[in-house]
Amino acid sequence: MLYARKRGMNYFTICNLVPEPKQKVLWSLVAPVSAYNEKLFDEFKRRFDPYL
Repeated sequence: MLYARKRGMNYFTICNLVPEPKQKVLWSLVAPVSAYNEKLFDEFKRRFDPYL
């Protein structure tokens, strides 16, 4: 967390770094390590673009 905080991340950005759920849920917090790949990183760019 300290590494991320030094680079401008906060609780919102840390906790939202999970794949979009396949079903509609209020909030998704857990993802397996295998989910973090290039496809997901591209998805992050698309999802967070409106916030940047």
